[in-house]
Amino acid sequence: MRRGNRVAKQRPHMKCAQLLLLTLTGLYFCPAIHAQAKLKQTEAQELTTDYRIWTDASGTHRTNAKLVEIDKRTVTLKTVDGDKIEVQRDQLSAIDKSYLEGVAARFQSVPKKEDYVDVGPPDPDCETCSGSGIVPRPGMRPLVHVYNRGKKKVDLDKTVYSQPIADCCPNCQAGKDPRTLNELHELAEEEALEKHKQWEKDFGQALLRVDTHYLTIRSQLSKTDTVKVARGLEKFESLMQKQLGTMAISNHRRGRDEFFLMDGKKNYQDFVRLIESRDTTRRDWKLLYETVSFSRQNIICCYQHVKTSPIVGHAIYASAVEQINRVIGFSSAPWLHCGFASYYEAAVTKQNISFMAGYRYEKGKQIPNLRNVTVDAKSWNKVIRQAAKQDKLIAWDEIFVRKPGDYEPLHDIQAKSMVAFLLRDPQKFLRLTELFQDKGPRDALSEAYEMSCDELEAAWVKWLR
Repeated sequence: MRRGNRVAKQRPHMKCAQLLLLTLTGLYFCPAIHAQAKLKQTEAQELTTDYRIWTDASGTHRTNAKLVEIDKRTVTLKTVDGDKIEVQRDQLSAIDKSYLEGVAARFQSVPKKEDYVDVGPPDPDCETCSGSGIVPRPGMRPLVHVYNRGKKKVDLDKTVYSQPIADCCPNCQAGKDPRTLNELHELAEEEALEKHKQWEKDFGQALLRVDTHYLTIRSQLSKTDTVKVARGLEKFESLMQKQLGTMAISNHRRGRDEFFLMDGKKNYQDFVRLIESRDTTRRDWKLLYETVSFSRQNIICCYQHVKTSPIVGHAIYASAVEQINRVIGFSSAPWLHCGFASYYEAAVTKQNISFMAGYRYEKGKQIPNLRNVTVDAKSWNKVIRQAAKQDKLIAWDEIFVRKPGDYEPLHDIQAKSMVAFLLRDPQKFLRLTELFQDKGPRDALSEAYEMSCDELEAAWVKWLR
């Protein structure tokens, strides 16, 4: 192994193919039995999302590297040590050749560097990226980055430059070389650092910061609990995008949208008071002091109101309500956003606990039989099906006009069931959200699902039974 290293250093002018052979032989060949077994087990498998084991045609030499460039005759690999090596394609194993055929189209579709344009810095007023120049790429693995005062950076170029975990903003950065993503991120990180320090100063205490693909979380909770919330939010976004097949409702953007997790009701009320001092246009602040969550000016805030109710569910519920309301309008009747939020809260956590928060504090009174109770998703399904069998379902027209203050548990349960039924056809559901602001619920449902609202309601009842 040392001999291989020494030869490679003495003759840097060697041909690329010979350098690869020496690298494979000297650096990665180990005669130990356990090492051979490990190599055999991981052959042709990805060790991470970007590095994989490459094998020569003889099957005796292997190296751990990622693909950087590809053309008709050669490929360029980058080893874990950062060295780049060029290899003839015909010198690779059949498995590697097959892998190259699968990714060739993707690499060939990537524009050349000279095809990109200099579009200048991001637009600070851009609604798509909130001025960062970066938007999350759909379908990527979850990102939960615990901020460490700038000592640890998020590498947006997790694979080759053609498949990062984020994209340049299609609005203000259209045509920009995606290899500059990390540069954009570093600029955004400098601004984010100053913003976080200002929040800590305004609130008068240190806050933990955790970044996801879509949000910046600032938290008083422990690192463990905060990371649980971040993972739950990432799972919600991933599930929603997979089911809907689009990011049309995934409109949160890191740097613009912030999620605050408060430790206890007093801290929550102190934070509401801080936001109230900055916003004199809203008149219902008194009501917000008795809720468990609120959203205002791209800020979402919640706290864990009972120990038996995990804050992850509240966070998912609040995030879902905020995002769909941006699409259908905040003045719309609550059945759609409440049902949508309850549906995805249950889909991620297998429980529905957020709906109880409104009943505990609505109209200044508590409902004792709902206090400290965790309700799982299966019990909701049982309740709504039992109501259907007993002909106790609430007419859709009544659900449409109900205000949040008039909601009872069955209204929430039925709203979730209605949304679950409508989501069976994701494309029509997306069409419904597009029509919702300009049309009433009956007309929007009829046009989106191509049947009358009464027929749709009858189909829902039949589906329940």
